[in-house]
Amino acid sequence: MYNIMSYCIIAWIICFLYSEHHTKVNLTWNANDTVTFQQIRRWHFVPERSNGTLRDDVTNINAIAVVIIFSAFDISVMYLIHEWH
Repeated sequence: MYNIMSYCIIAWIICFLYSEHHTKVNLTWNANDTVTFQQIRRWHFVPERSNGTLRDDVTNINAIAVVIIFSAFDISVMYLIHEWH
């Protein structure tokens, strides 16, 4: 059986590290002794702890599309094997 995955090479080349900071704004004390607030999240790139820069090109795989393609491939192969017998 033909295996497409045997021709794929996956390499971990670049690691980007970000620090995350949270700030609570619009704090409101409620009558039932709870607090309501909105949260602002900020991420800051940490270049000294990263293997790459923000200018590097990154390519990723669309996992949902890959699953659909391989599922369709497996179904068509199973159909052909069934018809061949």
